[in-house]
Amino acid sequence: ELRGVVGEELGKPFRPREILFVDEFPKTQSGKIIRRAISAIYSGDDLGDMSSIENPEALEKIENAS
Repeated sequence: ELRGVVGEELGKPFRPREILFVDEFPKTQSGKIIRRAISAIYSGDDLGDMSSIENPEALEKIENAS
């Protein structure tokens, strides 16, 4: 249903292949979402330096959801 709404509102090219629901996003100590970590987990790439992450358990939850 969500894929359909996105397709209608933004167009078919923006319709997501998959939707994952998580409780929280990985954030830095200043509260910014670490998008590259989410992308790396999804694509299976190396996470790199995660020393500035505030909540590392969020990464594990995303990894388990995918």
